Amino acid sequence: FASADFYPLIPYTLLFLSFAIMTKNIREKKLPKFFYRGIIPFLQPVGRNSLWIYLFHQPVLFALFYLFFDLMKLG
Repeated sequence: FASADFYPLIPYTLLFLSFAIMTKNIREKKLPKFFYRGIIPFLQPVGRNSLWIYLFHQPVLFALFYLFFDLMKLG
């Protein structure tokens, strides 16, 4: 079985735990100061509206690819 979203429990447990510990350190501001400076104004609205972006990008891309490949058949 091969899938891009299948991660077996045994080899990835350490990876999961290390990110869980890192998240705790981020919330408690235990990392160096340069880690917290990176605020990108463009990404803030994208993050707030990520559900809508996720829901609507699929049909938009599907329509664009459909039109593109339909036009390629005609030409």
